[in-house]
Amino acid sequence: MIFGLLALLIILFTSPLHAAEEALFVRDANLLKAKSLRCLFTRQVTTNWTSWETTWSKEATIENMEYIFAAIPQKGSKARLIKRVPGEPSGIQEVFIIRTLEALNFLEVNPERPIHTTAVMVMRENREAGTFVATTSQHTITKDGAVVPTQSYGRCEVMAFNEENRAS
Repeated sequence: MIFGLLALLIILFTSPLHAAEEALFVRDANLLKAKSLRCLFTRQVTTNWTSWETTWSKEATIENMEYIFAAIPQKGSKARLIKRVPGEPSGIQEVFIIRTLEALNFLEVNPERPIHTTAVMVMRENREAGTFVATTSQHTITKDGAVVPTQSYGRCEVMAFNEENRAS
């Protein structure tokens, strides 16, 4: 009897939350057919490990951090990234593409810099022409040996789809 009542209470209290989540985001695998994306990152969290002491930053607002992923092939493993980040030189570089059922992932590999990953999730906002949830991560090691992982959060919009998929 108590178990049944407890189960009923759990269903009553968790169902509206689950329904609210469904209303906010919709799974849209069409993202995986994108030819180009424009991403804006507006929030960031950084951690700093120095001598095994960890300093956590609070989430901070960031401005003007824009990534444009272009020439994304439907079949193939490389695309181009145009990065516009305050305090860093803008430029175009090649990135690797890793497609999963959950995200379109981009991997920046530069022997002189840390590996940098960006994941654009197949979850988009539940509205017409909604944007996709995205996160980008970088793991820096400073000259004094501190490890500084940074993660930024934002949204991406599809600028164009691959031509071969427009008819479908």
